[in-house]
Parts: sequence; structure tokens; C-alpha cells
Amino acid sequence: MESPNEMSVSRIWVMAGDDSDLNTIGAGWTGDAYEHIYINMECPGFVQTSPGIAIGCSFTEMSTFNGDQKDATFSIHKDPNSGNWWVQLQDISLGYYRSSLFTLLSKTSDRVEFGGEVYNGRYNGRHTTTQMGNGHFPSEGGLGISSSLVMFK
Repeated sequence: MESPNEMSVSRIWVMAGDDSDLNTIGAGWTGDAYEHIYINMECPGFVQTSPGIAIGCSFTEMSTFNGDQKDATFSIHKDPNSGNWWVQLQDISLGYYRSSLFTLLSKTSDRVEFGGEVYNGRYNGRHTTTQMGNGHFPSEGGLGISSSLVMFK
């Protein structure tokens, strides 16, 4: 569990453009004291369609060290008919971004990036102890000890 000044993120980005005109859509999980569903809500206009999943809510099931492992599968895809960009979690449509919100993503994406990062808001040279997942690798004992697996498709 991270401290109030730290967090970790695992997400997928669908992107088009560059610094002068960059369009992005992101989804995944972010963790501070709890693990939350993340969608880049800085982009106004996300239309939530799933009443059963609240954006930003905490995951109710978590992996346990050397025990049950949980995963979260996120996907982002463009509807070929409407042009809207849909965000899904575990094959449940969370909602979409209207194609008209974007200059470049209204046509197509030119890249997909995925990965994670750890943020440390502490100063004075103190390095974070925050880990991605639980800090253990499958090579230390198989998939039963590795946690916070996020899959993208």
C-alpha cells in the first residue's frame, strides 16, 4: 500500500499526433491507498454507459501474496460505424468518447502505448519504496506470488 505522497499506475494509451496536437485516451488502474479504475477524465465528454461500475471506484477483489491472483483486462477500441472510442473493463463497456471530441483520433490512432509508472511526491532526496504490484516477480515462485496483473487487448 502506498503512502499519501506516492502512487502507481498501469494503463494503456491510444494516441495520435505529437506535442503540437496530441490526442490521447487512457484507461487502467491507479493505486494510492487503494487500487482504482482509471480513465483520463481530463478530457471532458466521456459518456458513461455502465451503471454498475463507477469510474474511480476501488477494486473489490485484490491479489494476495502467494495466493489467489486477480486480473483486470482493459481495452479501448473505435466503433467503425459511429467512430466513437469505447473503453471496456473485463468485456463490460464502461462508456465512450465521442469521435467529435478529437482532431486526430476522430480519424485513426497512430500508436498504442502501455505500461506502468510510480510517482513519488516526496522531496529531499527520499526515494519511494512503492512497488509496481507487490514488488515480487513470477520468477520468485511462479504466478502465485505476482500480483496487480493488468492485461490490455
